[in-house]
Amino acid sequence: MEKIVLYKNARGSCLFEKAISDGCKVILISDMYLPSAILKELLTSCGYDISNIPVYSSGEER
Repeated sequence: MEKIVLYKNARGSCLFEKAISDGCKVILISDMYLPSAILKELLTSCGYDISNIPVYSSGEER
């Protein structure tokens, strides 16, 4: 369901790309029930290149 309604936010995407191009360390953290593997898939399907970026989900952490 999430994949159907998700889209790339222009402002967020711009900030994401700028941080990467400026050499900042980028870490993606989500407070969501979905596991990080699914979050990575969703972000990739929206056009984000997260191949070298760690993704963490609170749904997996204890």
